[in-house]
Parts: sequence; C-alpha cells; structure tokens
Amino acid sequence: MIHTFNITQQGESHIKKDLPCQDYSCTKRMTHLDQEIIIAAISDGVGSCEYSQIGSKVAVESFIECLTFNIENKVEEFSEETILTILKHAFHYSLSQINKTSEKDELPFLEYDCTLTGVVYVGNTLYFGHIGDDGIVALYSDRKYEMITERHKGEEVNTVFPLREEDTWQFGKCNDVASCVLMTDGVLDFCVDSIAMNNRVFFPFLEPALTETEKEEKEQQLEWENYLAGKSEDFPDFRNIVTDDISFVVIQNVDQLKEMELPIPFDSKKWEEDTLKRKKKIDEILYADHYEHKEKLNKEKLDNEKSDKEESHKEDNVTDNEGKEAVKDMFNAAYRVGKYIKKQLTNVGEKSNKDKE
Repeated sequence: MIHTFNITQQGESHIKKDLPCQDYSCTKRMTHLDQEIIIAAISDGVGSCEYSQIGSKVAVESFIECLTFNIENKVEEFSEETILTILKHAFHYSLSQINKTSEKDELPFLEYDCTLTGVVYVGNTLYFGHIGDDGIVALYSDRKYEMITERHKGEEVNTVFPLREEDTWQFGKCNDVASCVLMTDGVLDFCVDSIAMNNRVFFPFLEPALTETEKEEKEQQLEWENYLAGKSEDFPDFRNIVTDDISFVVIQNVDQLKEMELPIPFDSKKWEEDTLKRKKKIDEILYADHYEHKEKLNKEKLDNEKSDKEESHKEDNVTDNEGKEAVKDMFNAAYRVGKYIKKQLTNVGEKSNKDKE
C-alpha cells in the first residue's frame, strides 16, 4: 500500500506583493503490469519571469501526461533503461509544451522559465528526473536518509538553471526507498542544509512525512497543509520564516515502513555543534579584513605600550643619575662646610691660648 499527496501554497511574500503563486505540483496513482505506480512532479516558476506560473503548471501537467501515456502503452517491463528513457522523454515533452504555449500566446519563451522535478515510484524503486534548485529527500529501508538531487544554481545570487538548460538535467534511480518527499526550494532550504554542510537533512522536520504509517492520506495532507500554512500550534511561525511559494509531495510505502524499526534516531547535539563550527568558519571568512584590522590595532597598541615603557625606563635612569649627582654634590658641600668649620674652630683655639699667655 502506498500513500501519496501533494500540497502547493502561495507564499506570504507573493500575497503581500499581489503576485500569483508560481509553484505547481501533482501526483497520480496508476496500475500497470500488476504494479502500483506513483507519478509525481513539482515545479517552481522563476521569480523574475512574468509568466513562470504558467510555465510551471504546463511543465508538471505535461510531465504527468507523457509518463502516463508511455507507461500504459510502451512499458513492457520495469527496467532501469526503460523508465529512465521515458523520464527523459517526459522532460523533453514538457519543454516542448511550454514552447508551444509561448508561441500560442505570442509571448517570449524565456518568460515561462521554471524548474522541474519528477519521479516514478514502482515497487520500492524510485526513478527521478530533476533540474533546478528544488529537491528530493529519500528514506531507505536501512533507515538512512539523504537528499538525492543536486541544487542547480547559477553563479549570480538567486539565479537558478531552468528546464530549458538541457545539459544540466539530472536523472537517477534509487533502490530500497521506503518513502520520499519532493520539495520546491522554499521548504527544501528550510530543512536541507547547503552543499558546504554536505546537504545534511534536518530529519525531525520531515519525520512525520517520511515515517507516518497510522494516518490516512487525507488526514496527513490536512495536517501538513495547516503546518506549512503556519496554522499549526506546533509551529505557528513557519510562514514567518518561509515566505516563498512552496510545493510539498509525499510518497510513502506503508508496508515497507511498518517493517522498519522506528523511530529513526537524530543527533540534535551534533547538529548544533556542526552548525556552530560552520558559523565560526563563515565568520572567519566574512570578517577576515575586520579581524586583520583588529589584530593590526592590537599590535600597534602593544608596540606603543612597549615604547612607552622603554621611554619611562630611560627617564628613570636619568632621574637616578641626577639623584646620585645631587647626593654627591651635597656630600661634597657638607665636606667643605665641615672643613671650614674645623678650620675656624682651630683658629679660635689658637687665639685663646695666646690670650692666656
């Protein structure tokens, strides 16, 4: 038994600016060759493109349509070569449908730019295609989890490779997948760290989506809709943190999850320690000039203090020498005075003797 649901919500930033939701998501359940199959996709319209909300919708719907048709009519076995081939064809088909839409509307093709991440889940095997800065987190039957996609970003800030960047398309296959979550960048960046931190996953956030086995699809979907909208008592500030449009797709192999040992441990202490280490390293890089300037000032201060001490020592030496000379002069003067007094006393004594005579 497989549970699946998808959620797309407009972000607070777009609501305030009166902009349309540029995200789109969809899931489809089908049966072929006695296998239950889930097809799912998400897309995020490029923010700077005027009609990207149309592009994302066309991309996802075309992807689902193309895969459904090819699985029903052309797949005779679920081999890696077959599924990856029809996945690539679905990406080409989505791109061509966006191009047709722009021609029909007589509008620039580039204004429809969007990302695309889509999957075919059959048995416990996950096949995926991906382009952009969205992503997929997969949980394996051995209880390990990871982000299996790459973030395709441009060199400039806030730039992303859209669907038309065919050379960047990523396709792959993962075995023994118990569950997975597809996310557009807003929510993905909230729970999956940067490549500098090895794309580490903050599992506590995704744990209900990846391991839930007791609740039905509709109940799970409603809970996640409230949670992501910031209407949950558990995390009412979520939408103050994630203000972007978001899409969130969950696929769970319930039977496989029930065979696993749950819950899955998460070392929160190590997460915090690694976070602090990373922050310290970033600060050292970002504020290198500041630290260098501060070190220079400290060195100058120490040099000045050393110089002041040396000058003070010299003055002390001069004072000591002057003191010694003054004492010497004093003793010389006293000696002379004593000698004079002695002479006078001698003269007085001699005169007194003469008078007696």
